[in-house]
Amino acid sequence: MKYCLRKLQEEKVAVNKKSPLITIHTFAYNVEEYINECVDSVLNQTFIDFEWVILDNGSTDQTGKILEEYSRKDKRIKLFKNKRNTFIHNVPVNPDYQEFIRKQEVDYWCLLDSDDYLHPDFLKDLYTTAIERNVDIVVCGSEFFRDEDHSIQGRRVPPDFYVSEITALGDIFPNIYGSFRPMWGKLVKYSVVKKQVEYRLQNPVALKNAGDTLFCLDVLRLSNSVVGVSRVLHYYRIRNNSFYHTLTDSQRYLEYVVIYQEGKSLLQSWGHLNNTNKEFLAGVLYYSILHCLELTINASSSSVKDRLEAIEMMLSNEIIHEVILSDSISQKLLYDMNQMMELLLDHISEHDIPIATTHYIYRLFLSIRMGKSVDGNKHNAFLLYISALSDEMNKSRFGLSILQQFFALIGKSHLVELMKHVIRNDDLVSNPLLLREVINGQVTGGKISEAKEQIEMNISNGNYDDAIDLLLKILEESPLDNVALSYKMFFLSMDGDLMTLVETAVALITFYPDDHASLSFGAQAFAHAGLKEEAKIVYQKALKICSDKNQQLEIMRELKEIS
Repeated sequence: MKYCLRKLQEEKVAVNKKSPLITIHTFAYNVEEYINECVDSVLNQTFIDFEWVILDNGSTDQTGKILEEYSRKDKRIKLFKNKRNTFIHNVPVNPDYQEFIRKQEVDYWCLLDSDDYLHPDFLKDLYTTAIERNVDIVVCGSEFFRDEDHSIQGRRVPPDFYVSEITALGDIFPNIYGSFRPMWGKLVKYSVVKKQVEYRLQNPVALKNAGDTLFCLDVLRLSNSVVGVSRVLHYYRIRNNSFYHTLTDSQRYLEYVVIYQEGKSLLQSWGHLNNTNKEFLAGVLYYSILHCLELTINASSSSVKDRLEAIEMMLSNEIIHEVILSDSISQKLLYDMNQMMELLLDHISEHDIPIATTHYIYRLFLSIRMGKSVDGNKHNAFLLYISALSDEMNKSRFGLSILQQFFALIGKSHLVELMKHVIRNDDLVSNPLLLREVINGQVTGGKISEAKEQIEMNISNGNYDDAIDLLLKILEESPLDNVALSYKMFFLSMDGDLMTLVETAVALITFYPDDHASLSFGAQAFAHAGLKEEAKIVYQKALKICSDKNQQLEIMRELKEIS
């Protein structure tokens, strides 16, 4: 077979046949350090009947000149150029390049990144296998090496397999999926590639980061047969400064949700959407979202506010809620996120703490840290935790999975027993008004009223220490009492403790959305801490539920002062 294949190539070259057997496609951008190794690996292939279409995508270094020199020496290289990078500047691709591709007539297609390289037998072994089996796709293994020292970081090698009926891939889907996440490392019939282009024209999906996997799922959907070659024939360079690794996007997680849904759709069309494959896809989505969370948390060029908002947006996504934030793996996500969030907590500036405190994801992990600390204020940790659970933005009730452990950690195990006799915990934390009554319902109204009167008298007489002692006793017994929390905010404001002031204000606003006075106190605390926009929102809520005209005027006056 190898002799016949070689003879076929030589005969085609001899008669100067117009169309090669294989086309290789490469986008190159500022890879002057790596492009020589890439080009040499292609030009030194033992299979000679190919055409290499390269688009210099607006390179500003020597990449273009190096490629021009190679293209003059070897006519199999078809070089095109963009004046500016299409990904960075969102400009159209070179029309000559597009026209050339449109007119191409070849048997098989493959993609090669400009900083990767191929084994000398890559094309020969894959094409030989493809012809022997008459398949639409043939895929091989890849080896991953670090750019700095060429150390091997791992291999992704498919098993040796052959399916003449594509639906049979559903039986081994978890074993072969990794090889169908990237576009490289495979040959695909060009007729299938053309079908994929047409399919996406009819079913458009715009992806920046997960386009490779979408392409692979598409060609699997449009193919009939696939073969796997259990051998490393492609080498992938890991670069920290590559375009992919430096690209951050707060919407990236949505792309992985799309891939999850496309994977489910493909398996369903094959009749293989069984529990094993469902769990596998859920695991893939889990680690993709975890990667997005890590990128977002570590995106130091973005503000703390933007990062926290992006995290909360991810966790509120319906698909992510359904797949990841189930009871089975919600606690795992908390554990995996904790270390990342610890780094954020360590590096957050004092200036950013007030705005961070208004975000439930920050309060949740801060409460865990405080609960674990020997010196941590357990009452504040409690307020942070339950306000994070009941926050209206925490639609998935993220953090609920550790409720029993957390209450035990801060010495409130009795609350777990108390809550067991009411309703389901997830229903309870979804109803802040009911939760506050459950937590505050342990102390009689008379006892609380008497203590509050004594606090008021002590404050009037300037006996602040006695007032604080009484306040702490109330909060120990009834931690969500609104009057006690208001007194606490009064003393925190006097001491200039803005961090704890905002923490307490958030709890007051969360658990008393039906009380305009509590909302007003919370808004005052926000304004005092410099959170003017947040204060305005809370004042507007207070104004909306206030029915007393005099108090309405007072709220409007306070609102005007910060506008």
